[in-house]
Amino acid sequence: MSKTTRRTETIEVQCTAEQKAQIRQYAVGAGTSMSTYLLDCALKRRRQAEGPLINLLLYQRLGELGEILESHPQSRKRQALLELIWEVRREIALRRIGDAAEKVVLTP
Repeated sequence: MSKTTRRTETIEVQCTAEQKAQIRQYAVGAGTSMSTYLLDCALKRRRQAEGPLINLLLYQRLGELGEILESHPQSRKRQALLELIWEVRREIALRRIGDAAEKVVLTP
């Protein structure tokens, strides 16, 4: 839909307060309004923002876990765990960069 097309119809959707808050978070993560986000999801024009949001949280949590492990050098499997954490963080970061690049390329 072009930016000049005026939306004149309304769809009412029943949900819980928690669901509404979650949808709002997804829309913010996708950089769009709730209305546009829901339309995009329903019409399958763009992937849902859930993956990138979960990946960001996971990325942050893995960083916290890595910092904790670094502060406990006595752990036997410390190095293997740290390497795994940093590998997963790299993959998440690369995925987020790829998703951002895809948005730029697909935006008309």
